[in-house]
Amino acid sequence: APLVQAPNNMCEYDNPPVLTADEEKYQNVRWYSAADRAEENQIGEGHSYSLTKEEMTPTIKRYYLTQTIRDCESSATSVVFTIYTKPISPTVVGASVCEGDTVIPTLSTNMNADIWYADEDAQIQLTKGYTYTPEANEVGNSDKIYYVVREQRGCYSDTIPDTLHVIAKPTFSIGN
Repeated sequence: APLVQAPNNMCEYDNPPVLTADEEKYQNVRWYSAADRAEENQIGEGHSYSLTKEEMTPTIKRYYLTQTIRDCESSATSVVFTIYTKPISPTVVGASVCEGDTVIPTLSTNMNADIWYADEDAQIQLTKGYTYTPEANEVGNSDKIYYVVREQRGCYSDTIPDTLHVIAKPTFSIGN
């Protein structure tokens, strides 16, 4: 039976993989959705099988392939990998601080698998965990937005903003 290397575990939003049998070693390859090699379960022929976007549902995926030589079909070899669900986005709890304060409140989420970033594109990582406490020098005189992404099993949620609201110092003067 032909051999195929399984793809790494994937996320439901990844591009569908192409499963490929070694073209030099194996001829007349058939692909199946079940190990029984029944004709109604045959999903493809040839050295490769391209999954569709519809097949990228979260579950353990099993595909089977055989090689046929002179009308004799080999037993089926399986290719197994897991497609994981996109994590639910973090629930964030913003905070407020008065302009000029040196004690900055902590921003928080509801899970330790959350990664905090300084930018919306999630390129400048600040920390990982439930909380992030900005440094006093990060806080100016206007709101500061931080970004949080949840990571589970190598899959990432949408990027969620969390705002540190900066309350402007009141101006006070005694009139004439």
